[in-house]
Amino acid sequence: MKSEAVTLKVRQAQCLSLVAKGLSSSAIGSQLGISLRTVDQHVEGARAVLEAQTRGEAVEKARALGLI
Repeated sequence: MKSEAVTLKVRQAQCLSLVAKGLSSSAIGSQLGISLRTVDQHVEGARAVLEAQTRGEAVEKARALGLI
């Protein structure tokens, strides 16, 4: 990962936190009142920031950095 501080946008962190709890994208969308596509965009954005290949890896990295 980059040497500068890594931060997530609020919705990215919310979505990733719910992924960590085992919710599907559809369930996350329903809970947050956003579309499935928007959920996926937020999770993909978080993956990019965290330089993670998978959702699971993004969750692990976000937890390790105290972001979720």
